[in-house]
Amino acid sequence: MKTDDPFNKQFKILADKYKNMPHLISDEMLESCCVINDALEVAWATAQSVFEDKAKPDHALKILEIFFDHAERIKTERQKYTRTSD
Repeated sequence: MKTDDPFNKQFKILADKYKNMPHLISDEMLESCCVINDALEVAWATAQSVFEDKAKPDHALKILEIFFDHAERIKTERQKYTRTSD
């Protein structure tokens, strides 16, 4: 991951733009941008690992979808466990 990639440049622009107007963009929104970007980079790395030189962006998008579905299932299971252990 490059630190001068388009996402990081745009993120810095947004952070600077809204620094004095935090009510216009929430910390949660900025954090979500970072989480999605990081997850997509991991999904792309996974696609390249699995499909090697045949990896395509569509593979990464599907893997990202699987990541988030899996994370949601884990969250649901943990919530069920927490409720039953109270």
